[in-house]
Amino acid sequence: MGYSTLLDIIGAMIIGGLMILSINTINQTASENSGRYNSDLISQQNLVSIVELLEHDFSRIGYCENPDSILSPEEMITYADSTKIKFWTDIAVSKINFRGDGTKEELIYELGPDVNATPNPNDKLLYRYVSGTVKDASNLGITEFRITYFDNMNNKLSHPIDTKLISYMQIDLRVEDCYGYDTDNSDKEHVEKFPTVFWRQIRMATKNMSR
Repeated sequence: MGYSTLLDIIGAMIIGGLMILSINTINQTASENSGRYNSDLISQQNLVSIVELLEHDFSRIGYCENPDSILSPEEMITYADSTKIKFWTDIAVSKINFRGDGTKEELIYELGPDVNATPNPNDKLLYRYVSGTVKDASNLGITEFRITYFDNMNNKLSHPIDTKLISYMQIDLRVEDCYGYDTDNSDKEHVEKFPTVFWRQIRMATKNMSR
């Protein structure tokens, strides 16, 4: 074997090694991008689900199919703080029939404790249940649920909230992927491991609440 042939073999081995290294890097980057995309998609889908339900329920504060059971605006909200609210409404009969059954119910939204069974240290339960029933919640990666209340003069209400003065609300909602991506990597920040999406309803009010 000549000297030039040996150099050719060594050169081919080096080039082959570089190609394998490049392919591995591309595969790793593609896998990371795919994981991050899926994680981000999960957060966005969860946020949409929660927002749709929130907007539906909060737009029906004070609503009742039976006109004789409709309360005055001062009685529609029975409790309010930054992470919990109780209000009267008439829950839709079914997913395809949005009308109520004519019986008003006290619906409660309440931010619950941390969920310790997932890699995300910040996700919490958001309960939605009718007063007198068992609390029900799904873990959709909520890390913030905050309500700010205002009167009809646009003044922010201070705690304890006088529910009779509430004219509209601002709702802040933050959702993160519960399981994240590459969560064991200590070089990454929290937001890199758990994609985050945020939603703010600046002026949530219904005609039933207009005062």
